[in-house]
Amino acid sequence: MPRRRQIKSVAAGIIDSFNSRNNDLEGYWAIGKLCRFAHEHAISTVTLDLLNITCTPDSTEFNAIMHDYKVKLLAILNKQGIPADWLAAAKIQIDFQPEYRAHLHYFRSGWGNPYTVTATFIADLGKQYNIQTGGNCKPHDSLTESRRSA
Repeated sequence: MPRRRQIKSVAAGIIDSFNSRNNDLEGYWAIGKLCRFAHEHAISTVTLDLLNITCTPDSTEFNAIMHDYKVKLLAILNKQGIPADWLAAAKIQIDFQPEYRAHLHYFRSGWGNPYTVTATFIADLGKQYNIQTGGNCKPHDSLTESRRSA
């Protein structure tokens, strides 16, 4: 019998996949493309609403990745026997100007600046589950990066 507390494990799986170097958008690392978007718009955070396929600030550039993660999320819920209507919200927030945390970031890394990714999943009864991970990244630059082959 499924339990709502399993939503926390689902959130952890989604955020680990999202933070992975295998998370690509148009052949490039999605986090790098989100970082470039944040720099271009002079903002520090980008929020992706997986259930409603919306981005804050408003952009359609990331609709494909939100759709892919919504499909993954619904598949995981189904596999775990968790009814989709038990999930009231599923958001991923990427902060490109977080405070340094040794367990998430590489100090003075040549891999770029620190970022954190926070998944906030809210169950239908109001319980909120937050999972956080992070790393280092640079804004996407197609001139210096290799594109994933098809």
